[in-house]
Amino acid sequence: DSCNFTNNDPLTLLFFPFSIRYHALHHLFPSLPYHNLAGAHAYLVENLPQDSPYLGLDQPGWWPVAKRTIFGGERAATATS
Repeated sequence: DSCNFTNNDPLTLLFFPFSIRYHALHHLFPSLPYHNLAGAHAYLVENLPQDSPYLGLDQPGWWPVAKRTIFGGERAATATS
């Protein structure tokens, strides 16, 4: 249930203000102030290896995650086939 929404589209900024879009990072470092989350995320992206599990938590936006959560994603499509 933890992911990072790293795009800058207006709806993502509206639904996830104050750097809360770095939700996974917040769970890794809960005492890190919210105003430092974007910088910490940029540092990790630049310095972690490409196969890091953390990098797999980035999402293109909130809508794909909402669709998977609401409609069950690929499992729902497979179940109806």
